Formats: sequence, C-alpha cells, structure tokens
Amino acid sequence: MTRQERIERHDALYKLLTALPGADFGAVPECAETDPEVFFPEPGRVDLARRAIAICERCPVREACLEKALQNGELGIWGGTTETQRRKIRAQRRRAAQQGREAA
Repeated sequence: MTRQERIERHDALYKLLTALPGADFGAVPECAETDPEVFFPEPGRVDLARRAIAICERCPVREACLEKALQNGELGIWGGTTETQRRKIRAQRRRAAQQGREAA
C-alpha cells in the first residue's frame, strides 16, 4: 500500500468514525489524529499494530468500528482487531448462525 493510499484510507476512516453511533462524544477519535501507518501497518510491524490496538481500547466507538469492519472486510486495524482476528470472528458468527438454523 502506498503512502497516498494510506492517507486516503485515513481520510475515509476519519469520515467513517465521526459518523458511527456513539461518535457524538465531542472529540476527534484518536485514530483520526494518528499517522495512518499505525492502523495500516506493513507486514511484520507488530509494534505498530499493538500501538493501534491500544488506541482502539480507549475509543468510545470501538464496537461500532469493529462491526463496520466486519461487515465490509476492511484492511488494517479496526475496532482493536487485526484482519486475522476479524476473519476468525466472522467464521465464528457463521458457525453460530448455521448451528442456529440447524437447531430450528
């Protein structure tokens, strides 16, 4: 991902986060004030991923951000989760939904 792509994603992230339910907390989300490379780290940059997750843990719109990322298959760190973690969450939800249909 190029720097310009990161900047464009960062702008889109800011717009999204300020429109999420709960974003009326009166302040700019911390992620919107952080270098986008933190939330879209290059492979192997565990230090940046950990920093992003720590920022997410303090965020009042974390849950809504995570749900948006789960629905849209977003890249990077969203709602305090990595892409791998979100794939696992989606798989768990699919299994639970399937089990619910089978039980009905």
